[in-house]
Amino acid sequence: MDPSSIGLIVVYFLLVLCSAFFCAVEMAFSSATKIKFLNYKEKAPKKVALCLSIQEKYNFYLITLLVGSNIVNAALAAVSTIFSVRVYNAMHAAGHSVAEATVTTVATAVTTIVIFLFCETVPKRIAKDRSEEAALLLAPVLKTVSTVLYPVSIVFMTLSHLLDRMIKPEREPTVTEEELSEIIESSEEDGVLDEDQSDLLQSALTFSDTRVADVLTLRDDVVWLDIHSEKEDILRKIRETKYSRLPVCDGSLDAPVGILMATDFLKAYILGSYTRLSRLLRKPYFTTLDANIDDLKTEMSGRKQHLALVKDKTGTAIVGVVTIEDFLEELVGEIYDESDTVDYDFVKLGGKYFEMSGKLPLTEVCRRMGYYPGVPIPVHKTVSTWALEKLGKIPEEDDEFEVGDLTVTVNETENSRVSRLTIKISDPMIDLPEENEEEEDSEI
Repeated sequence: MDPSSIGLIVVYFLLVLCSAFFCAVEMAFSSATKIKFLNYKEKAPKKVALCLSIQEKYNFYLITLLVGSNIVNAALAAVSTIFSVRVYNAMHAAGHSVAEATVTTVATAVTTIVIFLFCETVPKRIAKDRSEEAALLLAPVLKTVSTVLYPVSIVFMTLSHLLDRMIKPEREPTVTEEELSEIIESSEEDGVLDEDQSDLLQSALTFSDTRVADVLTLRDDVVWLDIHSEKEDILRKIRETKYSRLPVCDGSLDAPVGILMATDFLKAYILGSYTRLSRLLRKPYFTTLDANIDDLKTEMSGRKQHLALVKDKTGTAIVGVVTIEDFLEELVGEIYDESDTVDYDFVKLGGKYFEMSGKLPLTEVCRRMGYYPGVPIPVHKTVSTWALEKLGKIPEEDDEFEVGDLTVTVNETENSRVSRLTIKISDPMIDLPEENEEEEDSEI
């Protein structure tokens, strides 16, 4: 084999390496994340800084990679063609009757396989599995290549900007809320996050969408004081209840006059300075059913308000109260103290939401919810059996069905049965219809 043919083979393999480089770099920077790069900041601060700068201007570097990849692949095809012609001429000179088309076909097939395996599949697979390490290793080379190809890249970058102006593509977020939720679920499945961490992050995602109507304590469960209560009656109520703040009203919860801090009353009682209840009251704070709890938490914290009275749609009646603790429980779950008697089989979540064990009888659940349907219910069945019949299949987490004004959601399953679930009772007083939502009639 003459030296020029050996040179062509060397050039061919160098081009294969260059093509593999471009594909690997593109995959590495597409898969790597800023957060993971920062994990290497102490080991290789300069390379991390370079990788972060490349990510910030990744559109330019991507064009560089595409330009380089196309140039190299075109050169590979040219070298392959030249080499196949030389092979054909050599075989023809040696007296072998081989068709030129056959030699060209073989050369093309070999080049296609080489590009597919060693320029695309293998480097991309390695770069994806070790994206950060590959990016840190190849970033200095990419920087050099981008400098060499800058004149060509800037032309294509300009054409890309002109095309964007003509098409005007919509700018979408890099990661949507739904995608982030799936990432959290995948992280839990892969063992990166435990169940508690995953639940906390999922709660944080939905926190800004939660309304007061979903977390308030309904008026039937609100403990309040009458403005005309005697001192001893007030003391007894404070002793009997676990609450540190109590609404004070004039005859009815719909006529609030203030909020009593239990500590204020006890201090005045012990010091003997108590004269009348009105002197200890603090100004009440009001909110609405459709208020967003994320915004309300910030506003109440700024005003140093721990409890808010919730007005109905008309603004004339009080439907319940909501506290900062209710907001925190949306993130971390129910918060219990040493004075609470906890019944994990049946838990009030706020509003018309109830969480319960699937082993409870349906009649017991209705009694505890204070819900009495207008038709007979299967008294002998547990909630789990009832849910299984309504779903008509093996239950899975987050399965949901509706029966009349009840919305039932499966929380946990065990051995193909519902172990825990949540029931919401639709209440026209607290369930605000969404815009353009069509009302549907249903029967229980």
